[in-house]
Amino acid sequence: MNYDRDNQDTFFYIDDWGMVLTKPLWEGDSGQERDSIFRTAIAYKAWDDIELVYAARACVLMSFDDRGKFYKMYRHPDNRDDDMSRDHVLGMLMLEKFAGNDDILKEYAKNLRWRISDKHKFTIDLWAFMKILGGKWWWTPVYYVASYLSMGFNLIKNTIIGKICKFSPEVHQFNWYPRWGIKNITPLQAKLRRRLHPMYAIESFGWQLYVLPRNVFVRGLQKISLKMIGRYNYLTRLLLGDDSVADIDVQRYRQMTSWRWGVTLNETCDRHVEIVKLGEMIVANRLEEDILKKIYDERKG
Repeated sequence: MNYDRDNQDTFFYIDDWGMVLTKPLWEGDSGQERDSIFRTAIAYKAWDDIELVYAARACVLMSFDDRGKFYKMYRHPDNRDDDMSRDHVLGMLMLEKFAGNDDILKEYAKNLRWRISDKHKFTIDLWAFMKILGGKWWWTPVYYVASYLSMGFNLIKNTIIGKICKFSPEVHQFNWYPRWGIKNITPLQAKLRRRLHPMYAIESFGWQLYVLPRNVFVRGLQKISLKMIGRYNYLTRLLLGDDSVADIDVQRYRQMTSWRWGVTLNETCDRHVEIVKLGEMIVANRLEEDILKKIYDERKG
């Protein structure tokens, strides 16, 4: 790991608000602040910099109305658009869990509202997950029932769509070229891939299972989820308890754009994903590599 929080010339860097952003690499590559919370949570796990926790807390505001106190979350300390999403609420919960801040998690469990923003609400499984982290253990059966139902349905749906569309197996990053999923795709694949349960959602679910105690229910959900991800998505496979990821896979991995762990490298990928080759951008802060090594060392250690 080569972490340098003061170097703002790297692909992943710490902005003036203390949040982790990425450099735009092509025209139209924007909106990096919108994804800063989840990215910052993973960066804290990888780099163990407590300042990242303090920075992310500025995304959470305490408010009051006729129902009493509640917390409102935003995507970035400098962004007050009311469009916070579920995955970044999960990012804040993960961040405080990684930092061991159980008292804050209890506050969130008590005072977060079902409606996250104008655009998004909690799902029952994420709501139950939040309650569990806040010490309300009686939500555990709700979480497992909701998760088995949703992930079982998603597995069936993805399997059917995959058979209809005949998506290629995932390729290794060294055999991938940018915009593969845009150039090498049929009209049917382009239409139906939007119906897939997306890889980034499976990765997010993997992080949920990662922070929960290991038991037979978690292992069952891991097995279901592993059936939906590609061979070379090493980080998500590790989060889901896969022991087949080898040391050479981890050591050879190279930083990519567009958060490679949130996609499958085949026709289902609609992001511009490529290996970052500009030397000055990878001299430090290689978050994709660092978090992969951190989780691998934990799993194998």
